[in-house]
Amino acid sequence: MQHSIAKPMFFCRPAVLAVLLFSAFTWGAARAEVSSASDCQETTITALSEADAWVAENNTSNTGSDALLIVEAKPASGNSRALVRFRLPSGVPPGCMLESARLRLYTAAGSEGARVEAVSLASAWSEGSVSWSNQPETTGPAAATWSTDGYLRWNVTSQVQTSYDTGANHGFLIRDPGEGTDAGDLHGFNSKEKGENPPELVIRFAVPPTGESPAPPVPAAVLCGQVLTQSTLVTNDLFGCLGDGLVIGAPRIIVDLDGHTIDGVGLGIGILNDGYASVTVRNGTVEDFDYGIWLLPETSLNVVELLTLRLNQVAAIELFDAADNQILGNTLDQNGGGIDLVNGTTGTVVAGNTVTANGGAGLLLRDSDANRLEHNSVTGGGDLGIGLERARGNTVLGNMISGNSDGGIEISDGSHGNRIENNTLSESGDSGILVSESDHNQLIGNTSHLMSDSGIGLNGANDSVVRGNDVRFNSDGLQVEGSRNLIESNNASETTGNGIELAPGSFENHVVLNTANENSQAGIFLEGDAEPGLGNLIERNTASANRVAGIVAALGVHTITANVVRDNAGWGISALDSIDGGGNVATGNGEPAQCSGVVCRAEWVPPETTIGSGPDAATTNTSATFTFSASEPGSTFQCSLDTAAFAACTSPRHYTGLAATPHQFRVRATDPAGNVDATPASHSWTIQAASGCSAPTTTLTATADAWVDQSSPSNNKGTDSVLKVRSKGPAGNFRALVRFALPASVPAGCAVESATLRLYFDSANPGRTLQALRLTGSWTENGVTWANQPATAGTAASTGSGTGYREWNVASQVQAMYVAGASQGFLIRDATENQDAEESFHSREKGQNLPQLVIRFGPAGG
Repeated sequence: MQHSIAKPMFFCRPAVLAVLLFSAFTWGAARAEVSSASDCQETTITALSEADAWVAENNTSNTGSDALLIVEAKPASGNSRALVRFRLPSGVPPGCMLESARLRLYTAAGSEGARVEAVSLASAWSEGSVSWSNQPETTGPAAATWSTDGYLRWNVTSQVQTSYDTGANHGFLIRDPGEGTDAGDLHGFNSKEKGENPPELVIRFAVPPTGESPAPPVPAAVLCGQVLTQSTLVTNDLFGCLGDGLVIGAPRIIVDLDGHTIDGVGLGIGILNDGYASVTVRNGTVEDFDYGIWLLPETSLNVVELLTLRLNQVAAIELFDAADNQILGNTLDQNGGGIDLVNGTTGTVVAGNTVTANGGAGLLLRDSDANRLEHNSVTGGGDLGIGLERARGNTVLGNMISGNSDGGIEISDGSHGNRIENNTLSESGDSGILVSESDHNQLIGNTSHLMSDSGIGLNGANDSVVRGNDVRFNSDGLQVEGSRNLIESNNASETTGNGIELAPGSFENHVVLNTANENSQAGIFLEGDAEPGLGNLIERNTASANRVAGIVAALGVHTITANVVRDNAGWGISALDSIDGGGNVATGNGEPAQCSGVVCRAEWVPPETTIGSGPDAATTNTSATFTFSASEPGSTFQCSLDTAAFAACTSPRHYTGLAATPHQFRVRATDPAGNVDATPASHSWTIQAASGCSAPTTTLTATADAWVDQSSPSNNKGTDSVLKVRSKGPAGNFRALVRFALPASVPAGCAVESATLRLYFDSANPGRTLQALRLTGSWTENGVTWANQPATAGTAASTGSGTGYREWNVASQVQAMYVAGASQGFLIRDATENQDAEESFHSREKGQNLPQLVIRFGPAGG
């Protein structure tokens, strides 16, 4: 089921226009704001286009006099682009800096989920003669924005700054990033010839930032539509505002409503922030607007807390392409939508909010990645509790969701790599958690009871983990239509249907260690057939006291291994043409034969583990190989070296790069019924140091680390407790740097035998490849930025993404550091930048699981 909210209407806000609109070609009057002691006269100027046109790949004529500027991506030479140019103010005012530049183009009909790019033009062009064949080249990075109805806005601050630095101003090319494909959308932007809503370039000159904290709020009465440029403690209520309530007009301010009410007539915005950072809004009621709170692009580091938001028509709170904000402890009641994070919103924490009786979704993420929804309560809504649409890498943790008519949590439309954990869902329509056409999600430890459909449903969902969930007391427990999913340790009991059901077309799923007891139908039911090698593995589950059968595999070829099925009304296991993995246990079932298609026993006897071969008791060989076996066919094995924990392994097991010390190898078998050998087999031996080299293995911790941000090229991140690596286009990549103090020299008679870089990841996007490269120039932890990061040399070491410690083999890089006589450390980056994935790992400031470099020296020439 698709869920959506109405598209926003855009309103002319007189109070905002009074501040923003100045002559395009003169400085105009200064804004009524408090300046610093600097000589800067803060000024905002809106320039209208002096030239605009559009060009089409399949059209040679000039369109410079058209009322609309067409931008479209089509295959087979069908692309269209727009060009627009503005006359810039003659220079940056004394004492000021270019704080921002926003390109604005108006379209009557946007396209949901689409993006449009603006990039600087490199040479001159004429409105009356430009065509596809003679359009100028572009230069520099592209700015991107999300499509919507009304004015689209691009942050072109860096492009305009370059124009001032170089003296070259040729305007912008507007294009669809999906050119040459069917992925693009048609946009018609008003040209200057349209006569209304023309192209604009809004430029703001301001005092350079000081980094100071917000000043304490000053008591003041406010008016409807007032632009606030200093911290304010509101002393009055506002009722019946015809447009906007209050408008944020400066960064680093606090707006404390002090318990007062901002009331509208169902139009405009209650409190609007159009791009100002580090603003706090708190302590009051905002009611009866289109949007209660609206945070627009580049609004970052805001805190919206302890507000009551009621009767707002479209949404109580919406963040549109905003980053790194916090929405905390608010109460939302009877709004059209609850809290919406849409169109590129990232890094936002939504926590501790109470959302009741909304018409739309309580919490909605659309086209928004890497956000965190935590410990919110969403109840009694007319739509979903929480919805994710085309939203990736988000965390939904510990929320309470009940009584919503269209279900609890829905993850849809390519929402990949999200983590849904420890949420409690109850008594809602449809499924508790539904994952639709979305892959690589993790559903961990959720409780979903008394839903009108399944507790958890996967619909066209692949490569996901569903672990430790309680899906009892629903019409069905857990329904799967997808492939390569891990369904592990869930409780799917006491439903009015099947406990766990795999639909036709579901292949290579691993259903393991689940409990599916006392269901009105089967405990575990596999509907579909599978080709050899594509079947599902049903292993070590308990399916007892069900009213039909324990486990039913209607068609083959699935593998049925070590399950326990007792006291079912029909078959314990009915598995037509399936593969008997052994170890299945069945007693007390309604069919006297207990099982069909597999062999079941009342109990299985554990196996014995035997080591077949290993190294000599004393040796100088730093490698070792072991072979081993078990007395029970079909057993699996776990191995341990020295004091390491047991981990899955297969025979033969190889080890390399071992230290010259005593060692012990242990191995234990687990039979198909899940019985573990209580007395592991073991082998002890000693590796003696080879003559000429007796250096021990050295584990180093980082002496410096930092991360750098392409979108903030001059900012340093050397004091963070995490190091971030991100692939995000355009110009949104993160990289990390880490350095270690190597031993002064390679010990006599030795060489670098191995070197392992180890970084501990808290969060990761699955399927990414991360590279470590040798840095060749000096850098400091508190001084390195994207703009001054040193160059790299040599080949990259690579490892896959994942949580916990990730390891890179950097022996050749460390050897090169010794040869060069300098250790500048490593650069960590995504192997494919400009895509859409982020990793986060511990820095040395974290205080635990620190970055490590493990170096082993061995005999030179060995």
